Amino acid sequence: MQVLVNKMSRIMQQYGVFLIAGCVISPSFSEAKTKEDSTKTPISTASDRKPRATPRGKSAGKSASYESRKDEAINVSAGRYLLKDPNRRLMTPKDWKLVMPGSNPLYMLQYTEGASLSGTDPFGVDMTTAGLYLRGFHMNELGVTYEGIPLNDIGWGGLTGTNVLKIGIAQDLGGISVSTGSGSVSTFSASDNGGDLHYFVRNPKDKAGASIWQSYGSNQTIQTTISADTGQIGHHGPKMLVGFQRNYSQKYMAYGDQQALRGHFKAVQDVSWGDFTAYFSGSTAKVTEYNDQSFQINDQLGWRADYFAPNYAYAYNISLPENATKDCGNGFSCKELAGLVSYNSGHSSQDLVGSLAHDFRISKILSGRASFYMTHSDTHEVLTDSGTPSLTGAPFSEQVWHPQNQRLGGTLSLRAKLGHHTVSGGFWQEHTDSRALTSWYNEPRLGTGAPLSVFGNFSQYGPAFQTQANSRWSTWERQLYLQDDITLSPNLHAGVGFKTLETSTSGGGLEGDAPRGTLSTRNYFLPHLSASWQWHKGHDVFVDIANNESGYRVSPQGQIGYSASAWTAGDQAAFDAATRNIKPENNWNFIIGGHDNLGWVRLSWDAYYDLISNRLLSVADDDGGLNSLTNTVAAVPHSHIIGGDVAINLPITRRFMLRQTLGVSKFTYDNDLFADGEVFPIKGSAQPGYPPITLSTMLIYSHNGTEAGVGSTFYSRRPFSYQNDMYAYAYWMTNLYLQHTFKLGGKMPPVTARFDVYNLLNRKLMGTIGTNGFPFNRDKGYSFGTMQRQAPRQAMFTLGVSF
Repeated sequence: MQVLVNKMSRIMQQYGVFLIAGCVISPSFSEAKTKEDSTKTPISTASDRKPRATPRGKSAGKSASYESRKDEAINVSAGRYLLKDPNRRLMTPKDWKLVMPGSNPLYMLQYTEGASLSGTDPFGVDMTTAGLYLRGFHMNELGVTYEGIPLNDIGWGGLTGTNVLKIGIAQDLGGISVSTGSGSVSTFSASDNGGDLHYFVRNPKDKAGASIWQSYGSNQTIQTTISADTGQIGHHGPKMLVGFQRNYSQKYMAYGDQQALRGHFKAVQDVSWGDFTAYFSGSTAKVTEYNDQSFQINDQLGWRADYFAPNYAYAYNISLPENATKDCGNGFSCKELAGLVSYNSGHSSQDLVGSLAHDFRISKILSGRASFYMTHSDTHEVLTDSGTPSLTGAPFSEQVWHPQNQRLGGTLSLRAKLGHHTVSGGFWQEHTDSRALTSWYNEPRLGTGAPLSVFGNFSQYGPAFQTQANSRWSTWERQLYLQDDITLSPNLHAGVGFKTLETSTSGGGLEGDAPRGTLSTRNYFLPHLSASWQWHKGHDVFVDIANNESGYRVSPQGQIGYSASAWTAGDQAAFDAATRNIKPENNWNFIIGGHDNLGWVRLSWDAYYDLISNRLLSVADDDGGLNSLTNTVAAVPHSHIIGGDVAINLPITRRFMLRQTLGVSKFTYDNDLFADGEVFPIKGSAQPGYPPITLSTMLIYSHNGTEAGVGSTFYSRRPFSYQNDMYAYAYWMTNLYLQHTFKLGGKMPPVTARFDVYNLLNRKLMGTIGTNGFPFNRDKGYSFGTMQRQAPRQAMFTLGVSF
């Protein structure tokens, strides 16, 4: 057995076989280091095994990039090696040192070029407000995988996907692979419009050990993270990783708390022909939310205006019909104030994710991967509805939106090394059963009982007395890809491939006027061409051209968010009108870029151009208030994105490292929007929500166990309305951390102490915008609550020990 294992190991070193989630690929790093790099210690790894260099002249697959399995782990950063597939960036733990411990997986991308990220709290526990744009595409328009599991629509409350914020423990991530432009054809996703993200949990270690991190901070923040490795069990047994995290904090203004529990498990069992990997993640959250802000609320009520809870009596009295016209201060009548600021809001959620994957080697030249996965998501989103009185006589009621989905899927991929060609192909199929229902529950008359909690027991004062948008959908998704990576010379590589995509969603309203119907996407040829040339040692250039198409997004009647869904239409007639000539969104992505190692300066750059057809828009109208939004759904025939990024790594001394990134991007609508017989003049306007300029800076110091860093992120003012006659405020966030590792001597493990400050300058920032969609113009937008504030200055102290 051992002889066979050693033989397979030599074969893998010779051919550079990487087995990854979703496909099996060759390594993307060249064997050459610069003279400067060769004297340095490798950057943090996701494995305890020694990295192996790519044999000279061997092909690096187009889809390979940085997604390595345990035998070829993530051992190096993009800045250290020249890339044969440079249309990606590998992020390892060193890249998110400035991110607070315990933050969610999206927050690891804060300092990535081309990214725009925001949320209400330092950790992203309030998942309703965490948002990410990447080069003009929102996070639920990207192809995202976690441990090889396709996530599809990762937007909040998504009905055909799983939110990446609800999976795993960020401290156990080994790496994140980010596409510079278009995603790989091997990325299994029905939501990829122009890019992809791949998250990888580190592999279990060969030796048993554990780490414990305990944090205390502002607003009663208490966070505990525990990870443990079993090591190799017996001579031929598995290695396992177990992690647990509890995050608790109180709101930084008004009343309520936010808490989340997460746990995950990963086991790897080696066999003579490959390995088996099992992964499971479970999470639950109970979050009291912040009130959605509008320009009117901010101007007239001040920066700290929030829900009235726990002052039930005040919220009750201003909502009474007899007080509707009375003056409630700040220029508001009581009815107006109750419509802008309600009693409370919050959500509770439960998510389960599990997968079983098998990497196998059939022969010296042929290998493959098969995987099977299941996911379950269940959420209750709660908001006090001041416009719908309770049957008890209370002037308002509690509105509960209940989305849930179950997904079942599998993948199969094969890879063959044939001379100068590396040919790979794969197949993916998934079925999703999703449901949504909005219900209204009674609140008690004043003095007759405690108000309802946002975390459950909604029928305390009787069953739901009103329902809306009771809906159910069934979605099938299939993808096939074929890729040929060609080594034309040791320094010139090309990739030719294509994928097919087929999706079909049927269903909708089960009662009332919620629309029903079937929408399908079928495209059997989505090509992807690429080439990279290392024209001089330390210098390369690449080009990438790809055609992408996505399936239709699913949301229930009345729901409005970042991306549009035809099923949000107000009735069947509106749905039929919106879908009569509808086509799926189709994008052409063009990118050129390069990397230059100038000795003491490392430079990466890219420029991109995207042609977008059939972008579906949902234009919000807040006449009915946040509890009964109406919207117009229609497609813009043509749009485009033009932009570019530059990143500079500058080691100032042996102890200081400066990283500076600049991104410029603009998404422009090339046609007006025609809907319901009306023309919405948006031609020439920019996409709302995305900043045209992004600037980020990281300065890191390290010496003898001491680390310190400061980071700055700037977003220029973002369009707030489709007509671009309103803009959200400019955004400038600064973070700081100090860390030292104490060596106690003897058999005592070292102890790490860390101090973080979030929003160091304590600026008043409007973070996420568009949480309830975007208004068409200022007339509809001034009072429309669709923004969320960023937390003020927060501090946290952390102690950690590993043994």
